[in-house]
Amino acid sequence: MRLGLAALFLLYCVSAALLAWWVRPSGRRASFLTALFLTLLPLTYTASGFLKERTLAPTRMFVGVAPWADPELMARAAEGASAINPVLLDPVSQMIPWSRAARDDLLLNPAQGAGAALLGNGQSAVLFPTEVASRLLAPFRAVTYSQAARLLLAAWGMFILIRLAGSSELAACAAAAVYLGSGFVQLWRLHPHSLVAAAAPWILAAALSLWRRPNPRSAALLGLAGALGVAGGHPETLLHVMLFTALTVPLLAQLDRTGSRASWTPRLAWGVASAMLAFLLAAPILLPFVENLRVSIEWVDRRPLGRTNVEAPLRVALERLRPAGALHALGDPNRNTWRGPENLAELGGGATGGAALFLAILGVATPPRRARRWTLLAIAAAGLLGLLAGAHMPVVSAPFGMVPLLRDTLLKRLALWWVLATAVLVAAGTDAIRDATARSRRAAIAASLAAVAASVAVGLAIGGSPPTEMARMTMAEGVPIVLALIAALLIAIDASIDARRPARFAAGVALLLCALVVPRLWLFAGWIPTTGPAGFYPGTAALNVVVRRLNEMPRTGARVTGVEAGLAPHSAAFYGLEEIRSYDPMTLAPYHRFLNAVIEPGAGWSRVLDPRAPALSFLGVRFVFEHPPQPLPADPGVAGAVQAGRHLQHQALFRAGLLIAYKGPDAVVWERAALARAFFPRAWRLESPDRALSVTAKIDDFASIAVVDRGPVSATAASAATATAELSIDRPNPRAEVLALEVRPGSIDVDVETSGDALLATSQPAIPGWRVEIDDRGARDRLRTVNTAFLGVAVPPGRHRVALRFAPSSWRLGLVLAAFGAITCALLLWGGRLRRPTE
Repeated sequence: MRLGLAALFLLYCVSAALLAWWVRPSGRRASFLTALFLTLLPLTYTASGFLKERTLAPTRMFVGVAPWADPELMARAAEGASAINPVLLDPVSQMIPWSRAARDDLLLNPAQGAGAALLGNGQSAVLFPTEVASRLLAPFRAVTYSQAARLLLAAWGMFILIRLAGSSELAACAAAAVYLGSGFVQLWRLHPHSLVAAAAPWILAAALSLWRRPNPRSAALLGLAGALGVAGGHPETLLHVMLFTALTVPLLAQLDRTGSRASWTPRLAWGVASAMLAFLLAAPILLPFVENLRVSIEWVDRRPLGRTNVEAPLRVALERLRPAGALHALGDPNRNTWRGPENLAELGGGATGGAALFLAILGVATPPRRARRWTLLAIAAAGLLGLLAGAHMPVVSAPFGMVPLLRDTLLKRLALWWVLATAVLVAAGTDAIRDATARSRRAAIAASLAAVAASVAVGLAIGGSPPTEMARMTMAEGVPIVLALIAALLIAIDASIDARRPARFAAGVALLLCALVVPRLWLFAGWIPTTGPAGFYPGTAALNVVVRRLNEMPRTGARVTGVEAGLAPHSAAFYGLEEIRSYDPMTLAPYHRFLNAVIEPGAGWSRVLDPRAPALSFLGVRFVFEHPPQPLPADPGVAGAVQAGRHLQHQALFRAGLLIAYKGPDAVVWERAALARAFFPRAWRLESPDRALSVTAKIDDFASIAVVDRGPVSATAASAATATAELSIDRPNPRAEVLALEVRPGSIDVDVETSGDALLATSQPAIPGWRVEIDDRGARDRLRTVNTAFLGVAVPPGRHRVALRFAPSSWRLGLVLAAFGAITCALLLWGGRLRRPTE
């Protein structure tokens, strides 16, 4: 444990040093104190994860369900962890297990959906630099590093952006503090959204450099930044960033007095080149993602037809704006008292705090030049546009609904525009304090007081809280504004004599940063709870028994699952188990429909209510986790009906025809008969695709028959089917035998012997990327789809070796394109002659 903690600190320090080194060639290098501040700033939000036996993840939210229901384990987990946050179910049940699965294979994840694409799932973000580095640590420590590193990346990105926009080093630090303390970055800290948010300032900075000096080097840097955004794993948020970049880069270029004389032609030419370079560098991510998106439930089942109405009634839209003004407006997220109508992370994503609002208003109100004021107002308008569109404001949000990916909940994440714009305005406000003082100290003080009044008024108007919460809101928003005001006054007083009074000037700087950082720390202190080792996917007796039994069995592809919430989906990645359920919008659509038809429909993941379901045998499920039986009360005063009901519930746990592989305080594990991953059914039936699912759902014995819904298994059968049009006739398989079978992640090897053309059925979902070889020769024409969603192979007569391999051509092509992009990028960086901007 101590070595893991030391490795965590070391990796974080190395990451900080690399970022500081990367920023140096820009000409906007940071002083030692600034570099130290940017390094420590992310640690203020993630410090609890750097403690002994602590990590930043509410994984103990699983404790209490099989196989983590042991009372002793529950007590130890509760003792070593803070209160859970149920809003974080997605990262705990998806993103953290995805990171664990990436340690074994970047392409395929057998721990969900009976074998699903991992890299092809964009949200897995397995190639994002900080996520790659996190795999150097044990998962318990990697979760903390992942959050701290993305905050570090965001802080340095905002710093270099503000410096390129012509602001001072202090202003850049203030902007970085505001950006890291925003609701969007903090509330999405365990999601891929925050990875894209961490890349956003780098994209803006690279685009700003290209706008001013379009040349090979700036195009290469923008291509790298764009590829970084793609690797973040959330295309919709990246689209938000791209739109904001297109709107604001010309405005940001006007903030620096040096200006730019470049014409539109080189800007467009090198801009297109950078876009092509970003595509090449990100091809290993983009191509598999698009390939899997086309067959996912996200695209096939949820794709809306026509334009979606994204406008909300004015009253509802105004209510949604309240968390952007004050995150406590509709309750306390740290105490689970949130009363908002929808996801807090989306609605409160624009929250930046009262002190930031004060400085932003000050920046717009007191610029030394009128043109600069209009530029800042335009940036503020762009941020406000995103905030209003995110609230689904009537008229404002209508144009955004025309963009295919910016609809419904995805539109709410446009709050990122407000966060980015506020950070820029805060930097302008920080510099405006001294600029205004140089003209008139009284005017500067008056402007500061007016900005305080305006920020308080706006905060109360947008995020007014009930009287019972006014005291809490005053501490969260009012006190920081007062601190920022005092800091502004001290900096203003010493604007021209800071060399003679450095102590007072330093006090003003400290107060300013405290006003921007400390209140946000207090607000988000419990948003992402800490968990001890006992609560971080712990091993239990039930899990140990199943893992040991599976290791002793032949490698025929045995899987596991759980009744109801037992063995939460994706958690199997931590134990080397293969699970049939999935909780993921990128699930193969035919497989999702198959599970809902033959097992039980489920809103989040397919529910397993009966471990005796015939489909579980076909899927190779050997062990099923279920909650342990609860002791029956002996109190004679309990009503007879209630007592009888509890007896029935208790008896239902004893499943007829199943064996008990384990029974203890943590779980009951049922053992059942299961088919091998590859087998010869006794017969097959050719069905049209629109009837295949309904026919498959009626099968009671999957060993007896398989449904083929995409072409026949032989030319003779095809001719017969076409001639007679009799699809629903059972066709017997010839004599066929599986001589040997070995199943490993990403491969299925089968030695078979048949007396004629036979159908080999498998329970491997037919996600894109699987290839088949027969006797070491490609046999793509012999691939079939059986039981609507699974791979099948038409095997010719004789003795053969059938090999199924998961080797997506999109991945191989992506690697080739990425190599070409890397060479091109290196040539552009080497050959570019970008002159370093002067300080």
